[in-house]
Amino acid sequence: MHITNLSAWCKISFSSSSSNPLYYAKNLYVNGELVTNLVIPNDITKINSYAFAGCESLKSVVIHSSVTSIGDSAFSGCTGLTQITIPSSVTSIGDSAFYYCTSLTQITIPSSVT
Repeated sequence: MHITNLSAWCKISFSSSSSNPLYYAKNLYVNGELVTNLVIPNDITKINSYAFAGCESLKSVVIHSSVTSIGDSAFSGCTGLTQITIPSSVTSIGDSAFYYCTSLTQITIPSSVT
């Protein structure tokens, strides 16, 4: 999946993983560069449901402190994901947000998550 604006991509609402073309493409390219270490832009306040579902190219994700919620299945099926940093600004994580992230061996969920 080739995109030019990561912030714009993060703002798209998908109704299911199959409605997200990234689910089929498996790899995310921003401006022609394969994204393996994803840094969520600081103008994003919510990672929408299914935003990165099925993105096998992701190895790590850093979420900016502007983000307050992670939607349902946001990173489900990201089988290459090994680490993710969730800031204390996040107060909610949706169902199956990290479902089938088979390479993710450890995740710290901040006490701010209710």
